[in-house]
Amino acid sequence: MKYQPPFEPSFAGPVDGVYNSNPDAPYVNGNPATGQEGSIPPMEALAHPMRELVHLIEHSGQTPTHEDLEQVRKAIKKMIEDGTRSTSTEGSAVAIWQGLQDGTGIHNIRALLPGTNIEIDLVEQPSGSGEYQIRISAIGSGGSGEGGPLVNIGDGAQVYKGFNDPNEELRTIKGINGITCTQDANTVVIDGKALLNWPPKISRVKFNTPGAYSWTVPENVRRVRVRAWGAGGGGGYTTGGAPAGGGGGAYVEKDLDVTAGTTISGSIGAGGAGGAASPAQNGLNGGSTTIIYDSVVYTAGGGPGGLNRSVGNGNSPGSGVPSGPFDIGLTGEQGGIGLIVHGGVRIGGKGGGSPFGGTACEGGEGLPTAGSVPGGGGGGSGNPSFAGGIGARGEVWIEYTV
Repeated sequence: MKYQPPFEPSFAGPVDGVYNSNPDAPYVNGNPATGQEGSIPPMEALAHPMRELVHLIEHSGQTPTHEDLEQVRKAIKKMIEDGTRSTSTEGSAVAIWQGLQDGTGIHNIRALLPGTNIEIDLVEQPSGSGEYQIRISAIGSGGSGEGGPLVNIGDGAQVYKGFNDPNEELRTIKGINGITCTQDANTVVIDGKALLNWPPKISRVKFNTPGAYSWTVPENVRRVRVRAWGAGGGGGYTTGGAPAGGGGGAYVEKDLDVTAGTTISGSIGAGGAGGAASPAQNGLNGGSTTIIYDSVVYTAGGGPGGLNRSVGNGNSPGSGVPSGPFDIGLTGEQGGIGLIVHGGVRIGGKGGGSPFGGTACEGGEGLPTAGSVPGGGGGGSGNPSFAGGIGARGEVWIEYTV
């Protein structure tokens, strides 16, 4: 598309698609006060830009429509994104990065200028993180062209478009463990199959049997997230009043830097038994759940048992409490109070929930509900024929990427 000057009535054109003797003639506005006539735009001045924009939109895979006034922006955005996957620049010491997203897993960086050497180094950065940087230097008869900017293309990768910036020889591609590199005189081959599996899959190990547990850190695992729920307290029993529900267990979470072959251990809390006529009318406390690594203890406290009431409404027993140098520590939900309603009907309090775990459960005048796992408190019993609901056990989850 070329510039279209205003229509010149006396010009016997068009010449080379232009209707003016001056192909660079400017447009002027009309002014009725002075008698100045405004410029007359030729058809091409309006049609050609629209045709160009329509072609741009269509080339991006969109269908032009009057209902979307952002299609040009979307088309340009797509061109930029596509350009980061396969970039070629004419000129001096230039490199082509074929892209980490083309599905092959094998990618070449080639120096187009004879005699240019590419040096490459794979460095774990920061040390012990499991995240690698491919450091690439273009050394030799580098030219004077402009170096491309840093471009994010997703999947954990960052690339520079070119090696032709004389002031910025060092280029860095950030990837993940599993990248290998080979090199000959003019070509660097990067095997980045691991990047094609990004984002990494999360492996999760669960421990949910009350008592001791132990887990050995596998090879190639350097960081884990541990999550723990304390057990829920049992619901209270009635001897005439309305007992409370058991409290929910606490929740703790911690990201740990670990070493392969070391051990994460601890214990899983058991749910508290519901109160009964014998031996205990109060619900029993839920057990605490612990995580121990490198002699540091993280504890998700168990929820307290719901209290029996011989007369009147039951009080809330409270909830489990976290302790230790955790990243996230949340108390459980308090057990609900029991109520005596119209006619003397006794309603046991609801069991408290545990954060990100078991939800609150109902008490009642009939058979109360057991706590939901992990960590939910049992419901209180408003009927002396039924014991209070049992609290749910605790759990530990260990999560890591592979």
